[in-house]
Amino acid sequence: IRLVLQNLPRSLSETYNRLLNRIEGVERKDMIQRMFKWIVCAREPIHLEELREAIAFTLEDLAYDSGKLPTDLNRLIRACGNLVVVDEETQIIQLAHHTVQQYLLQQDGSPFQFTIKDANVMAGEFCVAYLSFANFESQVTRYAENKNTDM
Repeated sequence: IRLVLQNLPRSLSETYNRLLNRIEGVERKDMIQRMFKWIVCAREPIHLEELREAIAFTLEDLAYDSGKLPTDLNRLIRACGNLVVVDEETQIIQLAHHTVQQYLLQQDGSPFQFTIKDANVMAGEFCVAYLSFANFESQVTRYAENKNTDM
């Protein structure tokens, strides 16, 4: 018991660091970093499907590729160590607590931390890239059709 007590995190930041350091794989880490940035910089609550699409591509992509959509977004969410939560009814994803955002925005060396400016720049770059896709028009049509069937 003493050994366990000695190894307890001494701060909330250390707790969050330990949770995020468990994430394995460069591609998964990149997606989770983008996921955190999108959640933090979103001007309104972000739906799970919107987030799924937002993290599916990189700035190097020239066209939309539905094959790059994460097939198991819940697995990525679980990899976040309960730092994000999804409302089961609305499918809105958000940070689990305001201290998670504070941790993500502080600058103490974690690769998952960023500035709000970094998040906004990333969002802007991804929006421009998305609008520049060669097959953008077909994506807008698909999205509009799905929205109309939901109503």
